[in-house]
Amino acid sequence: MKEYGYEIKQPKGGSSHYSFVKSGCNRIVIPRHKPIKKVYVKMIKKVIEEEMKEYESRTQILHESVVSYGNCLVLAYK
Repeated sequence: MKEYGYEIKQPKGGSSHYSFVKSGCNRIVIPRHKPIKKVYVKMIKKVIEEEMKEYESRTQILHESVVSYGNCLVLAYK
């Protein structure tokens, strides 16, 4: 999760759940169990895959919006 920009919030005050937070994204909460159950791994995988698809989509839109203007590049925001 750290590799994808999420910050880990350790359980406090007797909580048994870890929280993963990232600016602009929903919080992901999973129980603190070892080993982590497959259902949580699948959930995290799905969230990361959807986030990557959204990022690629935004990158493509931005790439298509770059307009050449002489020696300068002008970004046209949609």
